[in-house]
Amino acid sequence: MQWLSAFNEKIPNRLKSVLLFILVWWFLSLFMSANVLPGPVSTVKAFLRNDLRDVLFHVRMTMQRIGMGFLFAMIIGLIVG
Repeated sequence: MQWLSAFNEKIPNRLKSVLLFILVWWFLSLFMSANVLPGPVSTVKAFLRNDLRDVLFHVRMTMQRIGMGFLFAMIIGLIVG
C-alpha cells in the first residue's frame, strides 16, 4: 500500500478528480447505448473530426451571448442601484 500513498502525494487532487470522472464516464458508457452516453474516446474522436472553424464559430457566439447578458445585467444593476 506504499505505492498508494506515493500516488496520493505526487498527483494533485484536481488531476485525480478529472481522472476519476473520465474513468466513471468510461465505465458507465460500457453499459449504455452510444446514443445515450458515448464514451470518452468516441467523444474526443467526434470533436476532432469536426471542423475547427465551426467549433470556433459556436464558441464565439456563446461568448457574445455571455457578454451581452453580463452587459445587460450591469446596466440594470447600475440603474436599480
